[in-house]
Amino acid sequence: MLLDVKNLSVIYRMDGQHIHAVNRLSFQLQENEIFGVVGESGCGKSSLIKALLRLVARNGSVVADSVSFNGSELLQMPMEEFRKSILWQKIALVPQSAMNSLNPVYKVGPQIVEAIAAHKQMPERQAREKVHDLFESVGLQKELFDSYPHQFSGGMRQRAMIAMALALDPKLIIMDEPTTGLDVLVQDKILKTLRRIKDDTKCSMMIISHDIAIMSEIATRIGVMYGGSFVEIAPTHDLFKDPSHPYTMGLTNAFPSIRELGKELISIPGSPPVMTQEEDKCWFEPRCPFATNDCQMTFPAATKAGSDHIVSCLRSAERKKLARLAKEKTTWTS
Repeated sequence: MLLDVKNLSVIYRMDGQHIHAVNRLSFQLQENEIFGVVGESGCGKSSLIKALLRLVARNGSVVADSVSFNGSELLQMPMEEFRKSILWQKIALVPQSAMNSLNPVYKVGPQIVEAIAAHKQMPERQAREKVHDLFESVGLQKELFDSYPHQFSGGMRQRAMIAMALALDPKLIIMDEPTTGLDVLVQDKILKTLRRIKDDTKCSMMIISHDIAIMSEIATRIGVMYGGSFVEIAPTHDLFKDPSHPYTMGLTNAFPSIRELGKELISIPGSPPVMTQEEDKCWFEPRCPFATNDCQMTFPAATKAGSDHIVSCLRSAERKKLARLAKEKTTWTS
């Protein structure tokens, strides 16, 4: 196990209120795997990343029973030690605005050399050679070292940010929406590059996306996030074959399949919640067609739906029946 998170919460203070962006979230990430995190905008995906990297804004607070990375407690570590020994060295980030993260008046290669120099003592010549190798590993010509960001296409800038994340050989790379804003052909090339990098370096990846179709192509396991917590975690194949939470069922209904070209896509009515207080309830209950009175009074505990399949739903034992009903449009509109 590389990362073990237990009961993580992120709370922001805004306009006199407390917003619970991440709510009692727990999960594990294994070595040499790609863990995908999917969910709607506002479900807490970006706040989860900020909590793991200790980048939460000043108006936010992070509490957890444990956030253990390779045996080290990240939240208990002094910030200076965390930045020196963990950030970029062990855990690297490709941010959501990766295509705009490069300094526009600074050549791309030297920016990566500077990132290496900030965390590791290495002769400049050796650092330049390493960046040349990194460029080639992500599909960029090493001759682009002295090019400016505006001379790169969107896909090339994304590859450059991936190269920067790889610069210090981290064990975990976190990517926030790595294919957003790219056309489908470039997305496919980026995904192939990520798979190859994972196989070559044996690193783990945590990829955040609102696009469940992207996750189906690259992730080893997928965590479905709603209301600041994971409602379901399963191997990718199992998640699509046997969705066990009503929210996951709703997401897969809205996902086009080449096996069912004539299938009508069904949307989930309503909007994600704004959680101003911690309550013992299922946050999906107002939108769930299968909700009962108990769902309004009980925070659903994680239960096993398979050997490596976890679901947080009070009606998980009825998941086969609910999955059949969820395929009917009238279930979501009545």
